Amino acid sequence: MSGRWTRYFEWSLNAVSVLLLAILAGTFAGRFASKVPTENNSLASPSMRAPRAGEALNVPSVEWGLSARNLVFGLSMTCPYCRDSLPFYEKLSRLSDGRSLRTIALFPEPEDAATDFLAIHGVRMDVLRRVKLSTIGITGTPTLILTDERGRVLQSWIGRLSPEQEEDVLRVLSPHAAHSQHSGAKPAPHSGMNILSVDDLKALKQQGHKLALIDTRERRWFNASHIADARNIPADELVQRAPHEVPMDSIVVVICRSASAAPRPTPVADANTLCGASVLLFNMAGFGDVRVLDTHGSGLREASIQTVSSAPVSLPRVVLDVSEPRT
Repeated sequence: MSGRWTRYFEWSLNAVSVLLLAILAGTFAGRFASKVPTENNSLASPSMRAPRAGEALNVPSVEWGLSARNLVFGLSMTCPYCRDSLPFYEKLSRLSDGRSLRTIALFPEPEDAATDFLAIHGVRMDVLRRVKLSTIGITGTPTLILTDERGRVLQSWIGRLSPEQEEDVLRVLSPHAAHSQHSGAKPAPHSGMNILSVDDLKALKQQGHKLALIDTRERRWFNASHIADARNIPADELVQRAPHEVPMDSIVVVICRSASAAPRPTPVADANTLCGASVLLFNMAGFGDVRVLDTHGSGLREASIQTVSSAPVSLPRVVLDVSEPRT
């Protein structure tokens, strides 16, 4: 009898020992795994980085020039925050038209597996490539990068995005797709041009929105008279200068007419007009919220928007006002 109880005691002791070892092993493995550095499974931590604005992405077999802008998704199949973000990415993928915007997914996993991973969640990408993300400057997933037609970075968003950050992405990519918090935009029918009245401009300034007032007229007309805090970037210099001189997260207010000579801005984004060409060039450069200031609605002076003039004697003195041009 004593031998039987001895064997039972030894069996019980062994079972308890195995159970304790399993618990300790699981705890150690969990702690060890949490310390292993990885480019995946990341929220927006301070250590995460993306290529800076102006840098060029070097991704093999990606032809950037097929569209004016490219939205690059740095993802991984093992990244829980990537999976959580897929409903938003599906919405972004529907903004692609293949010409003005393309979607490009980059995964460290095999392309077939990554394609199936996206398809299961209803996400369609124009291009998908297998890339070691750290080789192109992406140190964490998920990462969104907006580039121009040369693959140069315009803007980036890192980690799982908050609702406010998702709103910002939509605003940059397509102002009409976002439930914008900005007031005063009046989408013109059958066009992509937003006409902004002087009163709306004043309201935006009072509300503290980040504005970039860009006067795209020739320098001689700008020198003749312009809004005090406007920057002069002639339309033929926009593509080269705008990405470096105009904040990408600002509301771009285009000033494209002279009250003395230029016609009233047309609501149609026609590349044959100065206003239409300015809007199209800003959109090509990656700016999402671009509006044209219409000074016909109410006077700049009445709206307390300061204008300055340094007109040479050879040029007529021009005041940007809503009244009819004076002779």
